[in-house]
Amino acid sequence: MKTSELKLRGMKERELRKIYQQFRRAGCFLDWEEWKEKVTRAYPELIKVARQRSLITYGELGLGKLGISPDWLHPKIGWIVGACSEYEWLEGRPLISSIVINADTKRPGKGFWGLSGIPKALSYDIDISNAEPVSKDRLEFKRDEFWTKEVAKVYEQWQERE
Repeated sequence: MKTSELKLRGMKERELRKIYQQFRRAGCFLDWEEWKEKVTRAYPELIKVARQRSLITYGELGLGKLGISPDWLHPKIGWIVGACSEYEWLEGRPLISSIVINADTKRPGKGFWGLSGIPKALSYDIDISNAEPVSKDRLEFKRDEFWTKEVAKVYEQWQERE
């Protein structure tokens, strides 16, 4: 995909390359071309969903909109929606992947809690035994509270930019 095509989708290749390198160090196995193609296809879809003030499941996005094979949905979709959120975070906007949910739990997946912009006390890798004394139920309540607010911020962000 040419840089001009990326700009048409509202993304800057320089920032995408930074995010890709960060994800590669974290274990992302997708090559640059596939990753870039899927991320730049997912991004406008997420904006569309945000403007509709709606949510989308990982399956609806990955299987339906991006054409990811069911065998590869789980390992790929997290890297793709996570990249969209990391991009938004770099641009000073809320985490757009907050509007992508698991069909069964109706909540974001575990990877969401490892993104930039997630408060350390709510991050996925937190060791509850070393944190302030908060029960697992209380942690989930605080995560739900943060997530709900983040979804509202995403809706507001993309309503303003229509």
